[in-house]
Amino acid sequence: MITDKGPRVLEFNARFGDPETQVIMARMRSDIVPILQGVAEGHLKETKIDWAKEAAVCVVVTARGYPDAPEIGHEIKGLEKLQGQSDAMVFHAATAKRDGKTITVGGRVLGVTALGANLDAAVQRAYEAVKKISFEGMHYRKDIGQKALARLHAPR
Repeated sequence: MITDKGPRVLEFNARFGDPETQVIMARMRSDIVPILQGVAEGHLKETKIDWAKEAAVCVVVTARGYPDAPEIGHEIKGLEKLQGQSDAMVFHAATAKRDGKTITVGGRVLGVTALGANLDAAVQRAYEAVKKISFEGMHYRKDIGQKALARLHAPR
């Protein structure tokens, strides 16, 4: 959380399926196995982690009715348009393959994560990627990154 006194951590609660972790994993260039091994064996301090310089942004795509009663069973289209791109990736959350099609099976359907040279570029790229995807009842926030951008561009 960004406050007038600087960043403040309220809690650490990130699972690999969460958007908070997806942006970290998108920037990590190191193999995660030695990192996890370093944590487990108590020698993380000696483990070098290589990070991409780019900024990362994740936009969560949800089903209509999320969180209380998400609609499910809708075919997700456009995912193939993002395959093989190094600056945009899709993390599946509530999806399944049925009859050769990818469908929605829950509320938080996808995490669309993009990299950019700076935060402006990452936000733009994430929303460009989201717009290539569609399914009936698809929702997503349109303000991701805007508070941070406002702070970055605020007069000093």
